[in-house]
Amino acid sequence: IRVKFSDGHWWSFHPQALLINLDTLPLERKELIEQSANIQQEALGCYVPVHPTFKFQISDQVAAHSNDAYSGLAGVVIGTEQAGIDVRFWDGDWRSFHPQALLIKVEEPPEGFFPINDIFKFQIGDEAAVLSNLELARRMATEERSWNDEMDPYVGQIGVVIGTDPVGPGIRVNFSDGQRWSFQPQSLFIKKEEPPEGFVDFDVTSKFLNGDQVVVRNSLEVVRVLTEEEVGWEEEMGAYVGQVGKLMGADSVGPGIRVKFSDGHWWSFHPQALLINLDTLPLERKELIEQSANIQQEALGCYVPVHPTFKFQISDQVAAHSNDAYSGLAGVVIGTEQAGIDVRFWDGDWRSFHPQALLIKVEEPPEGFFPINDIFKFQIGDEAAVLSNLELARRMATEERSWNDEMDPYVGQIGVVIGTDPVGPGIRVNFSDGQRWSFQPQSLFIKKEEPPEGFVDFDVTSKFLNGDQVVVRNSLEVVRVLTEEEVGWEEEMGAYVGQVGKLMGADSVGPGIRVKFSD
Repeated sequence: IRVKFSDGHWWSFHPQALLINLDTLPLERKELIEQSANIQQEALGCYVPVHPTFKFQISDQVAAHSNDAYSGLAGVVIGTEQAGIDVRFWDGDWRSFHPQALLIKVEEPPEGFFPINDIFKFQIGDEAAVLSNLELARRMATEERSWNDEMDPYVGQIGVVIGTDPVGPGIRVNFSDGQRWSFQPQSLFIKKEEPPEGFVDFDVTSKFLNGDQVVVRNSLEVVRVLTEEEVGWEEEMGAYVGQVGKLMGADSVGPGIRVKFSDGHWWSFHPQALLINLDTLPLERKELIEQSANIQQEALGCYVPVHPTFKFQISDQVAAHSNDAYSGLAGVVIGTEQAGIDVRFWDGDWRSFHPQALLIKVEEPPEGFFPINDIFKFQIGDEAAVLSNLELARRMATEERSWNDEMDPYVGQIGVVIGTDPVGPGIRVNFSDGQRWSFQPQSLFIKKEEPPEGFVDFDVTSKFLNGDQVVVRNSLEVVRVLTEEEVGWEEEMGAYVGQVGKLMGADSVGPGIRVKFSD
């Protein structure tokens, strides 16, 4: 793309080395480009990832989960017999993708529900709605989390999450008739309860004290399901749903927490049916419970998920990716020989987990970088830093995205994302010496460039016009890597990094966009 700058010079840049200024465009074009810029997020509303064993079929509606011009674009499967899945897009173009680089279209969720792509984000007490498409729900099932005919009547039904399977990535849901089934996470929509201001989840790590102020959750069905089996349920307890009370102790047998209400009555509830009011606590206890409530998010800063083929080893430091009292807690692997991975937590407790219910600890990322757990969130032009732990980086590799000895010098190095592999979930990174390697997403940290206010990524769907105002990205290395191979690079072009110019056309050969600057 040719860009003319304020000094009168113009140079051709790769489109993805440019950002376009929305504020200078007519309203119709601004809305069109904003729609293009948001297409990835919109796709996530109706499309979900699938298990690695999922079998795509001809006519499946999908969205590209890749990291190039196709990223987030919707199409239809036209072929499944080759190494990749062939997808034709609505503009008539087609491309072959690795199955894990595609999202599949599902129906719009019920009001207030949304798709959850990460098992870690399910919590006990959440309301869950099963896909209403029986054929797709059956296809979502796996060998570990299979489907049987008795589950058929529950498609489209709403229940309450009561936990995850001890072994296997299943979400256990209780329905109003008392029946319980385990589902693959992607076959469910979820609804989160918004707690009253100042209240947070009350779990076993909160170390409650008598007199603490709590509120019973708002959903009668959620409170009943959580409480009746382990604590016990009386119909009169339903009147206290959403009510505030004070803790007065714990049951001598079972997990029940006794709550006294303003009318003088008290009832025992399951801890996860309660929320605790932080604002009424002394500062020290408030900070302790806030730390507990935030532990999942803190864990994600240093822990990442692993590929289904990853082999855990004794002494690996991990965090539970489950959805119960262990959720987000850190521990160490003490056994790998059984069906599950045995983890001992720092308080001495231990439990066995399905491998996909665990995150593995990695080093703190370089300043400004952060871990990316979803291949969809890598974009061409992002800076990427490779794990500095060679042994762990090698273990992160897969059969499709293997590691060889020549990659060893690049651990701990920073490069530029130049795309994803056409087949295989690899992120291609270009390094300063010109060498390019593909990495498993979880072995990389990422750094996103913050565009100037009013500018957005300039991609092939933006339909540029001569005279559009653009800015060259701020990173010289990113701009050079994106531009030099397909467009061409001159050292003088480096002076225009971060500069604003105007589009003056496209190169006759190649993807170059010409930009004229003020000089």
